[in-house]
Amino acid sequence: MSNDNNYNHISNYLDIDNYIDFWVFQFIVNNTDIHNYRYYNNPLINNGKVRMILYDLDYSMYANSGADYLTYIQYPNDGQAFVDTTILSSLMKNYTFRKKFASRVGYFLKHFWNEKNINTEYDYLYNSISYDMDRNCVRWGCNYSSWQRNAASVKRYALNRKSTVINATRSYFNLTQEEVNEYFY
Repeated sequence: MSNDNNYNHISNYLDIDNYIDFWVFQFIVNNTDIHNYRYYNNPLINNGKVRMILYDLDYSMYANSGADYLTYIQYPNDGQAFVDTTILSSLMKNYTFRKKFASRVGYFLKHFWNEKNINTEYDYLYNSISYDMDRNCVRWGCNYSSWQRNAASVKRYALNRKSTVINATRSYFNLTQEEVNEYFY
């Protein structure tokens, strides 16, 4: 896939921007249950190119342990990732794709995964369901304070994740300090 002709050919069938965004989000939330992914294509939408669907995130945001680039890209089908990521690992051999991917990581972190957005969304969601979670725990015999601790750990994860993703991206893509500044700051 390092050959631009091959990259351009697959671009006729796969929505590259959507594919990158799908994987960038998976790395940011550190989804360890990626094997259950979905995609679609329709000849009436985007020239029939395959698009990924964000789905099944219940095993994400609980371990701030890197961005798993190595698991999903360097070892595409060795049993660690539990999913065949041959397309992703092949696309990563293409210079244009790599640059676009690293740039999109920075874009996500700057525009979506930032402290203001995290705090706003977390507070909104927490306050929206807190009363019902209290009643849910009474009804089903679970511990409301455990739910509160778990919810707080999700917020801590989200707030601390940016630096982990930047470091993993810098390392995997072997970015210069100039590129790090361009993409992330």
